[in-house]
Amino acid sequence: MQFIDIGFNITDDMFAGRYRGSRKHDSDLEGVIERARENGVTYFLCTGTDCKESAEAIALCRKFNAKWEKPCCFATVGIHPTSSTKYRGEESLSELRKLVEENRDIVKAFGELGLDAERTSWADLETQERAFKEQLMLAYELGLPLFLHNRKTTVRFCEILEETTEMYKLKASETKLKASDMEASDMGSSDIPWGSCVTGSGLLPVSGVVHSFDGARDDARRFIRLGLHIGVNGCGLRELCLHEVIRAGEIPVERLHFETDAPWCSIKKTHPSFDLIKWEIENLPVVKPEKHQSNVEEMVKGRCEPMHVRQVAECLYRLHEQGEPTREKYAQFCERIYRNSLQLFRF
Repeated sequence: MQFIDIGFNITDDMFAGRYRGSRKHDSDLEGVIERARENGVTYFLCTGTDCKESAEAIALCRKFNAKWEKPCCFATVGIHPTSSTKYRGEESLSELRKLVEENRDIVKAFGELGLDAERTSWADLETQERAFKEQLMLAYELGLPLFLHNRKTTVRFCEILEETTEMYKLKASETKLKASDMEASDMGSSDIPWGSCVTGSGLLPVSGVVHSFDGARDDARRFIRLGLHIGVNGCGLRELCLHEVIRAGEIPVERLHFETDAPWCSIKKTHPSFDLIKWEIENLPVVKPEKHQSNVEEMVKGRCEPMHVRQVAECLYRLHEQGEPTREKYAQFCERIYRNSLQLFRF
């Protein structure tokens, strides 16, 4: 079976052997990626969270892609809502644009961007909203799918997507009118070269995925109506309300994606989702960070890796499956999700 991890924090200090500012072991990032490849992960979407880390993610992708015949590491470019205090308006937008335009072969999505009401101590919602809106306008212009972050802000989050869609529609219409010396008078949406994600009130300029989804039925329905996709990892799967959302079929299989958010969001023994894992049981030795040797085939205790996408996949399959689970149906389910990610991000 083949898998795509659409949420891999490749620049995180843990993969360089640093934990809370203290070095515990040498970098083992190459081994982490190779281990995932050996377990069927063929593509990794590596998350950018600000201009600096986006550039670092791109550089790491290039470094590792050079090691293998077929490129497997790709990146997102954007400013995370909790990093919104780093946003500098046109200066940041210019830097993000440059990163995208100079790395079209590596950059497959714009993000991580969005809103987070749970961590306003990092950046207040007003600051987050400005960065979100202005980045969306750039993403629409660049034609990249969105890699979205939403925490307890679904209503306002969706409003901003719709508001910026109307702003972009007006801007595109004005640009086309100006280019044709104001000769065109009928600027229907079919004349604007957008994507084709149907929303409740028109078209989104591009598609995208709401990453690390952990919401309720109403949240899922709002995102699906907007034409968005939904990514699920171990953090979301610890919420029983999400189990019910999936069992109820609120997330169509054609809109679903697997992710790990590694090195975060492990599926732990204390989580209700752990009991769903019957086939994808981890069998490598596990050691504390300070005991880890980067040249040894072993896992760091408590650290999620992209290879764990298989556990996410099995949990989602068992929640989605209405009949008796079988390995054949599991493989078919994973193949469907694999195609979703291929089509959305165009690896």
